[in-house]
Amino acid sequence: MNRQLTPYEFSNSIGYVFKEYIFLTINDELYRFKIDRIKNISFKKNRCLILNYLIFAVSLTIIAFCYKLDNHLFAAKISGFIFSLICFIYAFMRKTYLYKIHVITFDLNLTTIIIDEKIKDQVTEFISIIQKKLIDNNQFLKAG
Repeated sequence: MNRQLTPYEFSNSIGYVFKEYIFLTINDELYRFKIDRIKNISFKKNRCLILNYLIFAVSLTIIAFCYKLDNHLFAAKISGFIFSLICFIYAFMRKTYLYKIHVITFDLNLTTIIIDEKIKDQVTEFISIIQKKLIDNNQFLKAG
């Protein structure tokens, strides 16, 4: 069995694109996909709202607590309302995102890979190269 290694067509710190395979190395894990088995690959950016909901709940709790305070603790009441207002505004202004790669194969297996925000530009470039390769591969299959 004489297997000859083909040179890669594209590479960056995310992985390699070969003629028949894609190798992704993300978070010290190796993912390997055969190109003719990939139906679609996409890069998704989802907003992460869990901490926003928590900050909003804290804000409402502080407002309820300050409302129940006696009137002779006026300074504590005002400072609580101000802190609650700051938390309320921050809950709506804070934006964090979760980046993911979704790979769907022809046998409908979905592989989701979570990406760090620091490497999203490299992932975008990598995904665009793979999508072009998939389009070329699909046009070749339809013509043949």
